[in-house]
Amino acid sequence: MYVTGSAAGDYDLAPHDAVPSALTSLETVKEVSAHWGLHGTIGDVLDLGCGFGRQLAQVAPGVSGRLVGVDASSRVCEGAREVLEPWSGRAKVHQAFFEDITSAELGSFDLIYCIGAFYTVPRPTRDAALKLMGECLRPGGRILMTYYSGTRGAIHAAVSQYIRSMQPGGQLLPEAIALAREHLAATLRFETPSPVDAVRRQIEGISSYDDIVLLHEMLGHGVHLQNTAEVASQLALYGVGFQGYLGYDPSNFDCDLSQKLYRAETLDLLEGGYRYALFAKMT
Repeated sequence: MYVTGSAAGDYDLAPHDAVPSALTSLETVKEVSAHWGLHGTIGDVLDLGCGFGRQLAQVAPGVSGRLVGVDASSRVCEGAREVLEPWSGRAKVHQAFFEDITSAELGSFDLIYCIGAFYTVPRPTRDAALKLMGECLRPGGRILMTYYSGTRGAIHAAVSQYIRSMQPGGQLLPEAIALAREHLAATLRFETPSPVDAVRRQIEGISSYDDIVLLHEMLGHGVHLQNTAEVASQLALYGVGFQGYLGYDPSNFDCDLSQKLYRAETLDLLEGGYRYALFAKMT
């Protein structure tokens, strides 16, 4: 298999599978949502960029409704159907690009995940994903999505762009990964008049990625830095508002919508990084 210049040319080349975490668990979503006054029942769940279906499997025991996944890779869709076999009566996985499936085909949902996918696809695909989220979310429903933003996010995106620019193209996948690791190591050996510790720490962290994550974030379309206010403005067209970042004390976002966005932007300027952003459609 070869690496090309466009998302590795093939989503089956080395499909990424976001690992569910405590921050994406149903319990966390419910707990933080309740703190912000969101008490709607969660029955039906959609996962955009579902990978091998492990996020849906994580929440399945706690919900009684439909479990629906969408992914572009035929390989991971087959795997997701196997993972979700215990809930086959209410689980369905669609192999499709976000641009090629409609909200009418998917239906409506109380909780929508988009974990590890939104920031690695081109702008038209991101726009299509936001449209699906907005149209598919029921009143009182929630969206949990992840992306890189702010200062540390900008470093991550810059490293991704650098690694991609150093690839000659057309090489076999193992060669591309080896070359990427070689450039990362060389960067850390490079002497600068004023070493930027934050940048070096970021590169050290990227160097520790396994091959699949390295390919997903550094050698495909790359990492596209996101601005929460911009994402929020697109979702606002569907009555969906930003609630806050998971992973912080929820009281940091105990304020009105404009102040929530101001606090998010402040946190992004001061640190930034990989965000778990929660949005909701008010009833």
